[in-house]
Amino acid sequence: MDKYAVYWDQLDLDQCFLEALQPRVNITDGGLIWIEKTKAATLIDIDTQKLILNSDEDMFDFCKKAYVRCLEEIKLRNIGGMIIIDFPRISFESKKKLHEYILNKGKKYFSDGSFLGFSRLQLYELYIPRNFPPLERFYINEEEFEFQNHLRSLWRKSKENKSQNNIQFIC
Repeated sequence: MDKYAVYWDQLDLDQCFLEALQPRVNITDGGLIWIEKTKAATLIDIDTQKLILNSDEDMFDFCKKAYVRCLEEIKLRNIGGMIIIDFPRISFESKKKLHEYILNKGKKYFSDGSFLGFSRLQLYELYIPRNFPPLERFYINEEEFEFQNHLRSLWRKSKENKSQNNIQFIC
């Protein structure tokens, strides 16, 4: 018997990962993110959702916080390929500062990622190489056995190699 299997039911990991596949993600302190995948790209819409932001600086700070949450979701869901983020509208100067922030923070999460910048439509484009199958692949047709075994093997490997590769298991 797998010595980590006991945690699967105690932590209700199936439910944790099924929730991670939902398109709506709440941002701490207000706002939300919508994540929609297509064959061509993953689209992420950042919504202030009735959050009152009184200045461009407040909006800039909100965008930074939302971007970090996007990075966490991209990593959790193993999203790769072209990713397009629709930020709320901010001034040109704030957009330049946000791009610089995105580059610095993004390289910490994805050293091999390409952070391309804002398009003419004011959508931010980035590319993350696909290294692992996306999270939802393991719940196709509710193949829980395959998914649990895959995650258990990742968990075991992370325990064995954590100091060598700085692998983190997020739940």
